[in-house]
Parts: sequence; C-alpha cells; structure tokens
Amino acid sequence: SESPLAARDFVVVYTASSLVEQTTPAALFISDTSSSVTGVRFTDVDLEFDEVGGDVFWQPPNETSQVTGYSLYLSSDQANRSLVGVPAVFGSNTLPIFAETQLSPFTTILVYTFSSLVEQTTPMSLHISDTISSVTDVLLVDKDLDATDLGGIISWTEPAEMAQVRYYAIYLHGSMVGANP
Repeated sequence: SESPLAARDFVVVYTASSLVEQTTPAALFISDTSSSVTGVRFTDVDLEFDEVGGDVFWQPPNETSQVTGYSLYLSSDQANRSLVGVPAVFGSNTLPIFAETQLSPFTTILVYTFSSLVEQTTPMSLHISDTISSVTDVLLVDKDLDATDLGGIISWTEPAEMAQVRYYAIYLHGSMVGANP
C-alpha cells in the first residue's frame, strides 16, 4: 500500500529456492486507479465573522470502482487539518459543515476519497470565503414618555453582503452586544 510507482509499469514475481531465484518471473501490468472528486462548492450561510456553516457539494470521480467514501476537512495546509463531522459513504455528494464552526486558523476545505485500503494522498480543495453580514448604525429614538416603556421605530444600515440574509430578528436584552437573547 502507498508504494510510489515512479516509471514502473509492471509487478513481477519471482520464485526462489534455497539455491537460486528463477530467471523468468510472472508479470502483471499495473492499472493505477486515480479517483478524485471535482467541482467542490460551498456557500457559507453562517453570517458571523470567523464562523462558517453550510453544505459542501462535489461531483463524484469518473472512476469509482474502488471508492468507498469521502472525508471532509478544514485545513490551513494539508499537514494541519481537522476532520469535519463523519465521513460520507459512497453515493453521497454532500457533507455539512455545522453552523458556528470556528474558521480560524483554517482557510481551505479539503475533500478526500477513500477506499477499503486507504484515504487518497492528494485531495481536491476549495478556498473558504467567510460570509459576514452584520447590521450597523442601529438607532431607536424612544417616543414613549413612560419610564418603564419603550416605543419607536428601530432602524439600521443593512449589511453589504445580503445574499444569505433571510430576515432580521430583534430582541430586548439585558446586556451588551454579543450576548445571545
């Protein structure tokens, strides 16, 4: 397993006795299998800075006879990688990255195929684009004149990146920005 081929095209097998090795081996032409996914796609639907979430999609390899599944990693380079979730079985072409997954220090998604023997050495990769969509300039002028009541129109500046924004949620909260309601 994992033996580099270089310029070799055949596997040869010699028989040997206690005296001598035979001179004419049995030979087998090597048919090397290469099975990489293509067309890796990911849209970050987690709108927080330095967090990602969404589904990773890919096209299966052309040659799938030895593929038993797919593994998904976040990586800053192939040596520094982190497995995302559980590998997908053959026949799947998507795996999720769960919302609020910490992005740093990672920059790339890696999709590996694997066989019953081993995971491939060279995966397909995709650079991650972190979608950040936060409102700014929140404003509320309290027009209710009672001390314990609040009334008026809340306004804000919409985020520059609107593609993944579906609605706005507004809450009253007892602490500063950054806390969950």
